[in-house]
Amino acid sequence: MTAAELYISKEKKLVILQIRGLLIKEFCADFLAKLVDWMKKCSFTKTILLSSLYNYERVDSQLTGSPFRYTITSSVKSTVEEELKHLQWSALETRRSVWKEGTEEILFFPGGGYTNMLNKLCGKMNIPLVTLLIFCAEGDNIPGVLLITGHLNRWLNFVPMANDTPGWKFPASWKLFFGAPPPLTMY
Repeated sequence: MTAAELYISKEKKLVILQIRGLLIKEFCADFLAKLVDWMKKCSFTKTILLSSLYNYERVDSQLTGSPFRYTITSSVKSTVEEELKHLQWSALETRRSVWKEGTEEILFFPGGGYTNMLNKLCGKMNIPLVTLLIFCAEGDNIPGVLLITGHLNRWLNFVPMANDTPGWKFPASWKLFFGAPPPLTMY
C-alpha cells in the first residue's frame, strides 16, 4: 500500500498530498510538526485539509441539512469564510468536552484522525488552514471523497465541470482499493 502520494500540477499551481494510511501514534506529532514546517516554508496561497467525521457522532443540530462542515484557523482571510458560507457550508459546531470538567466548548473531530492536531499546529504556527469536513459512514469512502472534492471544486474551480460533475482522473493506486473480485468458480 502507498500510504502517502504527492501530486503536483505546475500548470494549475496546485500541490496535493494524499495521506491514506493511519499515522502511527508515537510518530504522529513529529510527522505533523515536519509537515507544518514544510507548509510554512512553501508559503502556499491556500492550504486546505479534506477530512471526514463519523456519521454516528452527529449531534441533533447536525442531523438535518448538509453533511459538510468547515473550520478555519485565525489567519485565514475573512473573505474565505464568506465564500464557504455562500457555498452553503456550515462551520463545525463546538461541543462540550466530555474529558474535562465544566462547560468548555471544543471543536470535536470524531473519526478525523490527526485533523484536530493539524488544526492546532497550524493555528500555533499562524498558517492559514481551511479544513473541509464531511460526515460519512465507515467502509467504502469513495462516495464521500467524490462529494467533498466536488464541493471543493465548486469553490476553487480547478477541474472542468461536465453536467455539474468534475471530470476527475483517479490515481492508479485506487484501482485495487478492495482487492480483486472473488473468483467466479466460487459460485
